[in-house]
Amino acid sequence: MTYLRKKHRIFKSSSEGPSNSEDPLQSLQEMPLARGSLVTPSLKAIIEELALGAVITGNQPFNAFQNPFIRQLLLTLNPSIFQTTGWGRTSIRQRLADTFASKKKLVQNELTTSVSKIHLAFDLWTSPNRHAFLGVSAHFIDAKNSIQQRLLALREQQGVHTGLNIAITLAEIARDWEIVDRIGCLVSDNASSNDACGEAVFCQILPDFSAEDASDRRIRCYGHILNLVGRAFLYGEDFESFEQESQTYKAMDRIDDDLRHWRKRGPVGKLHNIVRWVRSSPQRSEFFKATIKEADDGSGICLSEESTLELQLLLNNDTRWNSTFLMIERALRKQSDIQTFLAKNLDEIDPHKRIPIEDHLDMEDWRLLTELKGVLEPLYHQTMRTQGWAKQGAHGALWEILAGVEYLLEKMED
Repeated sequence: MTYLRKKHRIFKSSSEGPSNSEDPLQSLQEMPLARGSLVTPSLKAIIEELALGAVITGNQPFNAFQNPFIRQLLLTLNPSIFQTTGWGRTSIRQRLADTFASKKKLVQNELTTSVSKIHLAFDLWTSPNRHAFLGVSAHFIDAKNSIQQRLLALREQQGVHTGLNIAITLAEIARDWEIVDRIGCLVSDNASSNDACGEAVFCQILPDFSAEDASDRRIRCYGHILNLVGRAFLYGEDFESFEQESQTYKAMDRIDDDLRHWRKRGPVGKLHNIVRWVRSSPQRSEFFKATIKEADDGSGICLSEESTLELQLLLNNDTRWNSTFLMIERALRKQSDIQTFLAKNLDEIDPHKRIPIEDHLDMEDWRLLTELKGVLEPLYHQTMRTQGWAKQGAHGALWEILAGVEYLLEKMED
């Protein structure tokens, strides 16, 4: 409910749209109702929808009687509201299904009345408990000539992640939303399986399409391309095998082998080991923050700037774009704190609580990290620059990508 309100402004186009607030519980609390006031049918619909949103947003029990927040609030508004609305007798699950169906109709109407083709962006994500999900969003120009985006599905992807399997799921989603004959382009990252997926999708929904036609409708994600460039610069073209080997060590709890594995990557690998060590437990994080506080002399306080004491170390991740740049950038800002921490950590008696001396950063390492930051920074800025809706002619416009490629080539050549 919060996602629909914040990202898609569903309530603005809903006839019973109760509020523009991002918090359903706050909207309920701010309703101008007196105790014992008459609950009209329209007011009943507003209260039910907001209460449902508060239950979902707050991850509260689906039984309203077990939800102290909703129960107290509704009883305060009107003592007979449970009898009037039926919240005390029925499950909220049916209300959730009904609300989803009504909101889906609103989105479906937007898709039907759009003045452009419906372009689908999709990607796979694997949860920590190893479930694969396919996220699909639609991009189009609505009847008011405004650029729009709508999340169409977040569906579990069964079986192997081949292009054909993903295509079957995408085609099912297109049929479910009745946009089969209105699909424009497919946007996804540069995995070869997505090439096969695009061809298979168009072969299913538009049999007259040739392989060349399907290829023309396949758009590669520019942000993903920039990420691949940065990874290739840092780790070479074998990063996938490097990451898989690291994950194997982690799965087998071979911590020392994983440390040595990352250490081979030079200053970036050593910094990765330090940050991972600090962030691996709450106790170590607290020890790091305590060390910084001891080293801080309290000088240079500025109310209008971010305090360095509030900055946490960031760990790079192969699936989080620009994460290595952000890890290096944050470490350089906290260089003196890290050096103080490493020096103090040498006094630790327990070897399991000490960062290996091989992972300590010397001045040459810090110099190289500074140079690496300078190389990666244009990629980061270009990624940020091309995000958005280009509503004012920038931040997401095609011209920025064309100019950005020239900008990056010049920076890389330098």
